[in-house]
Amino acid sequence: MDYEGNYYRNPENKDLNVNVYMSVGGEEEEPYFLRPIRKFVKRLSERDYEGLNLIYKEYEGMGHYDVWVPTLLDGLTEFLK
Repeated sequence: MDYEGNYYRNPENKDLNVNVYMSVGGEEEEPYFLRPIRKFVKRLSERDYEGLNLIYKEYEGMGHYDVWVPTLLDGLTEFLK
């Protein structure tokens, strides 16, 4: 969050030409994973960076060790279209 905040505060950095696929398991602990990730996704979405393609998904019923395979497959599928 600090790195992104510093980037955003620089007036020269209003674009962010990247594809980002972020995910989290819905069974993750609220204060340690879900809340910070949701906050970061909300922040990025509100920044209105030109060129940012942000996709966020919560995998319900999955925990920390369960989400990596569907995240990998869905992320690759999304960006290799």
